[in-house]
Amino acid sequence: MGIDTITETTTGGIETIDLNGTTTAVKVNLGVTTSQTVNSNLKLILSANNVIENARGGTGNDRLTSQPQ
Repeated sequence: MGIDTITETTTGGIETIDLNGTTTAVKVNLGVTTSQTVNSNLKLILSANNVIENARGGTGNDRLTSQPQ
């Protein structure tokens, strides 16, 4: 955990962020490229918005969106 940066190009394929191993609530917005706090243990930076098509949450009260901000 910590701070992770995901670098993805728009050349095709279907990408998924999989957080199904977490038991605490996660919050991921696939539409932003600024640093976002996923949970207390993880910050995430996406290199481009809306190039990752899917996100899977865990067993917590998760919030998964794809809204540009």
